[in-house]
Amino acid sequence: MPVIGFAIKKPSTPPEPEWVSYFDNTRWGAASSTSWTGTAWSSSGFEIYLDVAVSDDWYEGYRPTKIRVTYTGGPVAMSLVDENLNDIAEDASYVSGTELDITFDQVLDGDISKLRDMCCGSMEVTNIEFLV
Repeated sequence: MPVIGFAIKKPSTPPEPEWVSYFDNTRWGAASSTSWTGTAWSSSGFEIYLDVAVSDDWYEGYRPTKIRVTYTGGPVAMSLVDENLNDIAEDASYVSGTELDITFDQVLDGDISKLRDMCCGSMEVTNIEFLV
């Protein structure tokens, strides 16, 4: 009589979320009083205001769950805005390096469009990361 064997397959573990940096001037474009120094986004005014770089389509359909912005200066009010001009992540007293939840509108579901950091004086943004 033949022996029939079988194996129990364990469910695969989904990959752990990881932080991905979308930070430099290939990913964002300066607006308002903001400039790219080669290593940071800088402003001597009251805000750093960035638009996604339309030459790179990284933001199309991109749906991270959190954002983390590292900066010098501050304190800042920070907001991440979608293409429908909805704030999808915001904090009126954001602290550098803090994880902030991103909530995309379930009806309009717009892509990431702008990042705005408003400050009390000069500041530099040294990293912009997303949790995916």
